[in-house]
Amino acid sequence: MSPIDAKKMNLIKDDRIKVTSVTGELERTVKINRDIRSGFIHIPTAYNHNDARHLIQLAPLLDASSNGWDSCQVSVVKVDRVNNRQLER
Repeated sequence: MSPIDAKKMNLIKDDRIKVTSVTGELERTVKINRDIRSGFIHIPTAYNHNDARHLIQLAPLLDASSNGWDSCQVSVVKVDRVNNRQLER
């Protein structure tokens, strides 16, 4: 996650976030990286049993509306470490 987005969401390194798309959700620990553009997050595939695949809606690559198989729109919310609940921010 970019430092700009982390600051907007009041996130620090190692906070937990829930990432949700139309096809699934997962939780991750925040890593802040100045090389990532604001408005984007990076979740590696082939990691954590490749659970990032649950976020991506597969569509034919010939479809003009397809984001491809390696990107999708998501929402991100902070998860309270103590109570393991979502925090509205």
